[in-house]
Parts: sequence; C-alpha cells; structure tokens
Amino acid sequence: MATTYSLIANVLMVIVLTIMFRRIIRGTTDPNPITWFIWVVVMTMNVFSYHVIVKGNWTEMVLAIVTTLGVISIFGYSLWKGKFQRVEVADGIALVLAVIVGVVWKTTENVVLSNAALQVVLLISFLPTIRGIYQEEIKDHPLPWTIAVVSYGFQILTVLSSSAGWHWAELCYPIVNGILGNGSVAVVAFLQRKSLSSSRSL
Repeated sequence: MATTYSLIANVLMVIVLTIMFRRIIRGTTDPNPITWFIWVVVMTMNVFSYHVIVKGNWTEMVLAIVTTLGVISIFGYSLWKGKFQRVEVADGIALVLAVIVGVVWKTTENVVLSNAALQVVLLISFLPTIRGIYQEEIKDHPLPWTIAVVSYGFQILTVLSSSAGWHWAELCYPIVNGILGNGSVAVVAFLQRKSLSSSRSL
C-alpha cells in the first residue's frame, strides 16, 4: 500500500505545482519572494536530510524530490519574468527567523534535530505568504493549497504503511510543512475569497 499512497501523493503534488505555475504565468497571483526563496534553499537541504531520516526509502523520498524540483522551476520562472511581489519589512523578519533556525540545523550533529529544524524553517517560510494574502497584497485561491494538504496526507499514509516500519521523525516533514504550512495558507486564502465575495454582494 505504501507504493500506492506514494503514487497518489505525487500525482496530487504535480497537480498542485501545475495549478500554481499556471496562476503565476497568467498573473492571477504574485508569489512572495521570501517564501519561495526559503523553499528553494531549505527544500533542497531537506531532500538530503530526509533521505537520511527515511533510511533511503525511495517510496517516501519521491514527494520531497518532486516538490523541490517544482518549487525550483516556479522560483526560477518567477525571478526571470519578474512575477514576485514587493518585499515588506515583515517578510524580512521571517527571513531572519529562518536564518536563526537554520543555524541550529548547521551546527547540530543530531540528524533528527537537524531535520526537525528544517521543518521549523519551512513553517516560518509560509508566514510572508500568509501575511500577504491576509492583507490582500496577494490574491490567491485555496484550491492548490488544499490539494497539497491532501497530498501530504497520503505521504503520511506512505510512512505509516512502510514495510520497514517508521520513526516519528519521518512524519515531521509531511505534518509540519505539508499539513500545518499548506493548511494555514489554504484557510487564509479561503477567508480572503469569502471576504471578497461578501464585498461584491453588498
């Protein structure tokens, strides 16, 4: 079952990345540069760190790789085409916090603590996007973020159904980054669209 869950998780993530890419190309959303920059750096590190955590189990590894490649592609395109929104002071604060936690990642020799620190950085990286949507600087749709939550839900099932057994550290990535991070953006984006719909009906 782990292979099936992994396949579903990855198909859903490809759909998520495709939707995000199309929205950026069409100009219906302006990605936050701090969020995406942190994602590129930390997710790349996470691929190698998570590989150690899951003991090289490629069934569990694929989603991290697919997501990272998609994020790098979207970041590169957005940078090339000038699609990013303006950076605000609050975004800089999130970057500083991410760097501080990143120091923990760099200095610790504990593999589990190191990977957990990366997940905290990833969670912090969502804050600029959440702030932008909340303050209506970014107009976004909850759909891709919601699908991302479901994708990571299947990643959790992949870990739990692994024939080799599992360790709680393997769940940090899909729960913290996948469920909490993407879920928070989905909720804020949903509230934004609800607010905009109410404004139009007045």
